[in-house]
Amino acid sequence: MSNEWSNSKHNLLINVLAVNSRGSMLTCSDDFYGIEKTWKTILDDLLKAIGDVGPSNVLQATGKEIERIYKHIFWSPCFFFAH
Repeated sequence: MSNEWSNSKHNLLINVLAVNSRGSMLTCSDDFYGIEKTWKTILDDLLKAIGDVGPSNVLQATGKEIERIYKHIFWSPCFFFAH
């Protein structure tokens, strides 16, 4: 799961979280200061995060392109997590 926040200087951060039935955990947070926020830059960031945790540990992700690259990861357009 990913979301975006701003740091104390109002620079864009893209956060990637791992979510399962026991809760959620921040896996990485990347500073997008000076980087144009396009589908390609966000895709590259998510692909890096998937590579870091290991694709076999990922079942669902946002983005049809990820599903095309990793056949076992199914696409989800939106995710809502509530406690």
